[in-house]
Amino acid sequence: ASHWNGTSVFIDGSRDSTTFTSDSSGNWGCGAWHGNKWFQLEWDHRAAKLHIAAKELIPIIIGAVIWGQEWQGKNVKVWCDNTAVVACLKTRYSKDSTLMQLLRCLFFVEAFLQFRLRAFHIAGANNELADALSRNEMGIFHHLNSDADPYPSPIPSSLLQLLLDTSLDWTSPAWTRQFNSTVLRE
Repeated sequence: ASHWNGTSVFIDGSRDSTTFTSDSSGNWGCGAWHGNKWFQLEWDHRAAKLHIAAKELIPIIIGAVIWGQEWQGKNVKVWCDNTAVVACLKTRYSKDSTLMQLLRCLFFVEAFLQFRLRAFHIAGANNELADALSRNEMGIFHHLNSDADPYPSPIPSSLLQLLLDTSLDWTSPAWTRQFNSTVLRE
């Protein structure tokens, strides 16, 4: 991020688009899928204490980090069953400090990797694949999506720490160093 000039490309609405779907459970963890790719993450003790809107935003950020390079120059439709998170993504703002910290991280990734994320609501009853991932119901997930990759997309080990470390301002040199090593793997 030290070589980012603070500008990004505005993605034209007529450009290619792609989609991904995410979900979080209050108890076990979160997950998302994109085409045949997927990931899931069990909450650690810090993430387990977060309110559900923050938990719902985390898999969206993880997806942006691990799949964002292939989204360069694209409009990305993210489907989420939490209306508060969809509203935050559409307005690009939240009064909640935790959500705003997470949003800033997401928008930084979005600008750096040059894709445009657009949020849409999906009814919880229609979010079966992501719901199965967030509850660690892998038999259901693979039954519903038999073409899914056999193994999850890898998540950088320190990504959740970066997202949850509210002691670091997202514009600080320390946060930038951690972003570079976690997201850009420099």
